[in-house]
Amino acid sequence: NMKPLLTILTVVFNDITIEQTIKSVIPFLSKEVEYVLIDGASTDDTLSIIEKYRSYFSFFLSETDKGIYDAINKGVKFSRGDFILHVNAGDFLLNLPLDELYKERYNENVAALSFPVIMNSDKFFYPCINWKIKFKNTLHHQGTFYRRNIDHYDITYRVFADADLNKRLYKCKYVIKTYTFPYIANHLWNGISTKTKNRHEWYLVIIKNYGYFYLLFHFFYRLLDLFCGRNNKM
Repeated sequence: NMKPLLTILTVVFNDITIEQTIKSVIPFLSKEVEYVLIDGASTDDTLSIIEKYRSYFSFFLSETDKGIYDAINKGVKFSRGDFILHVNAGDFLLNLPLDELYKERYNENVAALSFPVIMNSDKFFYPCINWKIKFKNTLHHQGTFYRRNIDHYDITYRVFADADLNKRLYKCKYVIKTYTFPYIANHLWNGISTKTKNRHEWYLVIIKNYGYFYLLFHFFYRLLDLFCGRNNKM
């Protein structure tokens, strides 16, 4: 039983937009692309929607968890692909760069491949990997294919565990390849990461990985953005 090249992993809790997400993933499924879905014990119509598509999942679980990254860690545990792509409820899968993934499949030095993403149907996020990752997030979770054995999240973070993972990979000098096409997903961005109450968590991620100097750099960069009229998410 050959293990698949890729696991698409979706986590959901009480979100009926899951239907459009599942429908967008189904056309990409094959022997090489499996689908794992983890539900946090939803209490609305989410489970009855999921039930309609049960036959498409190589693994499905519904139980309470400690938040989104706890659910993701569970999903990773039950995934078999060499790489994992995170497509969450409300996101819409557009493309899979299977050729690029095949190329790096046995190149264990490459920890992740990161591609651009469309946000809210009208903004474009292009990944880059350089020193700026120390104080901002330069890789988009929904466009990044992580090697399964390094895809693990610190669940003490509720909102920014993905940014923390990216910073840890960069700090440990893992190879992350970035690409300018294709667009992988349309990500419905609900702004949870911009809410003021969540900013302190972003600051903690920077401090924990790179110290206070880069936190200052983050503030400096945001001021620069304000003066230049740019509007960066983070």
